[in-house]
Amino acid sequence: MNEQRKESIKIKGGEIPIVLYSNEDEEGIFYTIEIDGIEWLASVNKTHAVVMFEMMKDHITEYMNYAKL
Repeated sequence: MNEQRKESIKIKGGEIPIVLYSNEDEEGIFYTIEIDGIEWLASVNKTHAVVMFEMMKDHITEYMNYAKL
């Protein structure tokens, strides 16, 4: 997998990574988004993946509680 973008999301007690990857297989290029090492989304559309990356980076903590353990 090729890392396309990597940012940090501020959480209680620290930060966690959000990463956009691209990968190519026999069917073409696809994109995945991981938050703190967990895959959240897969898409074959680059534009959709980039938009979702930005939305998740800015708003995921409105829907999920993350805290440093």
